[in-house]
Amino acid sequence: MSTSRSPWLERNTLAGGALLVVFVVALLVAFTVQKGVPFKDYTYVDVEFSDAGSLREGDDVRIHSVRQGQVSKITVGDERAVVQLQLPGDASVYRDASASIRARSALGQAYVDLEPGSTGAGDLGAETVVLSRTRSQEQLDTLLDVFDERTRERASQAARSTGVGLSGHGQRLSRFLDTAPETLTDLGIISERLSSDEADLPTTLDTAATLSRHIAAQSPALAGLVESSDYVLDAFAVDQGAPLREVLLKAPGTLTDARAALGELQQPLQDATGAVRVLRPGVADLARQTPDLRKTLTRGTTTLRQVPDVARLAEPAVRSLTGTASDLRPLAPQLSTAFVRGQRPLEAIRDYGNNAGLFFDWFADALSQQLPNGNHYLRLDLVTGPAAVTGTLPIPAPLTDRNPYPGPLEVYNEGGN
Repeated sequence: MSTSRSPWLERNTLAGGALLVVFVVALLVAFTVQKGVPFKDYTYVDVEFSDAGSLREGDDVRIHSVRQGQVSKITVGDERAVVQLQLPGDASVYRDASASIRARSALGQAYVDLEPGSTGAGDLGAETVVLSRTRSQEQLDTLLDVFDERTRERASQAARSTGVGLSGHGQRLSRFLDTAPETLTDLGIISERLSSDEADLPTTLDTAATLSRHIAAQSPALAGLVESSDYVLDAFAVDQGAPLREVLLKAPGTLTDARAALGELQQPLQDATGAVRVLRPGVADLARQTPDLRKTLTRGTTTLRQVPDVARLAEPAVRSLTGTASDLRPLAPQLSTAFVRGQRPLEAIRDYGNNAGLFFDWFADALSQQLPNGNHYLRLDLVTGPAAVTGTLPIPAPLTDRNPYPGPLEVYNEGGN
């Protein structure tokens, strides 16, 4: 007895088998896709980190901020973690390569920033990028590690005190929670901005890590500052804060009086400003003359040292002049009378002062001729011409532009000889 399968059953069997194969292939791809595309060549690089942080398998590996591969494996040891990077098969990594773990977003995502190095250092090959050339991710929760145990304990006490203080403000806290949705919406927007690649959060975290290291170096000084602030706050809290309360009550009136006083000082300050502007040129001139004055005073010390010697040498002469002045005292009235009587004659000849000067100048010029033996002589020439006749007449010469009898200053003003 023979049986036969129906065509419908055979088709369904083949479709079921094909679907099963596709399902198995899909499962294999789903489990292996994070390791890369099958049958494709890759380059694997091992990198040592002191702490892998939030890095996970499948996270990005970036070169110059461009994704080039992924993290294929993380092996955590006692003192370090070895991260295996999967890169394209044609990627080149050299012996001076360096790497760092950076934050991709504020939600804990991270990636490996790889610097391949330079060709002059040679290919890395199967070697590992050592710990000295890598940098682990800085976590926000490690910032508190820079404080010592006492500081952390005080911070814990402050947090507990804050909780106790809020327990008596339930209504206000309720109102705050009513407005919390809007605040959370704003925080969501801020989180989205921080999670974007343009936020440059890794640089911010690196800066925060640098700041934390500086704070750690100054922890003793910060501890002393906290203790000093404790003393200051205790001083404010004396008598249950009564002195501080009194100061705050008087502060509005004091500030009002201070404002009025400052207003009254405005005009004097403006006057002082004007005075300073007026004095500025004089001060500038004094500043310019100060070097010369300094030189004069410096060099004048030599002369001043000689003054006592000169005074001692002049002392006998001054004493002699004292006796001479006493002897001349009877002549003073007579000299005074002579000057009074000579005033009018001197006023009469005052206008001829220039003429007298010209007379002596001409007389000296006339005697300027000198013989070989050194004697001077006066040369007189006989004047011929009309001036010899007209000059003797008591009338002006019609042909000569010259006044033979000039008045005071006339010869000088006319330019006569």
